[in-house]
Amino acid sequence: MPVTGTFNTMRTVLISLVLGFAALVAGQTFDADIADIGILQAKPVQKEVGLTEKQRATMNRFADAYNTEMKALGEKARKADPKNPPKDLDPRASAAYRKLRAAVLKELTAAQLKRLREITLQEVGTPALADPKVAKQVGLSEAKRKQIEGIFSAGANKASALERQEMDKALADLRKKKPKTEKEANDLMQEAGKRADQVRTKIETRIRAFRRDAESKALSVLDATQKTKWATLQGKPFKFPRT
Repeated sequence: MPVTGTFNTMRTVLISLVLGFAALVAGQTFDADIADIGILQAKPVQKEVGLTEKQRATMNRFADAYNTEMKALGEKARKADPKNPPKDLDPRASAAYRKLRAAVLKELTAAQLKRLREITLQEVGTPALADPKVAKQVGLSEAKRKQIEGIFSAGANKASALERQEMDKALADLRKKKPKTEKEANDLMQEAGKRADQVRTKIETRIRAFRRDAESKALSVLDATQKTKWATLQGKPFKFPRT
């Protein structure tokens, strides 16, 4: 680029550069706000994001420090009062996680951070549209965002009501029992856990149907342009590993 020219020309170039940099920073801020570091524990995600061995080693050190801090907080809470942990435990735990998250995200390149954000949105799915930051990127009005939030809230309420109803039926007789020994209490707990698992398996298909219905209704709120933006935000499809 030539250095000669009028002041106005140079000023225009500088403004363009500043605005371009601001847009880049804004994009990275969005990526950092949305990206979930938890999914980085999965090897396929690490590979997709392109983590290097050096990055993995560094992140493992961050995780070890976090786990050590959390263990110390837990032990201190138990010593102070096993039944009533200190009120500041949650804020301190949250602060420790924020510190871990910031350290991990700082290790990622802009491209890696962007891909992690894309995979995060794919994993969360359509409910992510209820997040104000995601909604803004897609171009949703606050009214539409709240409409989507209400759709998923109603679906979650249906799922909770179904699970509660089925659990009540499955555990009704167990709740009437009064164990006399520790063994009877343990056996009762094991049986309750077994039945709870059976209930979740039984209603799994219906719960998924509730979610599909909510997703369909939420997507219908978007216009064609917003649907395109939403698809773009998710990037190239990634098959998330399932256990």
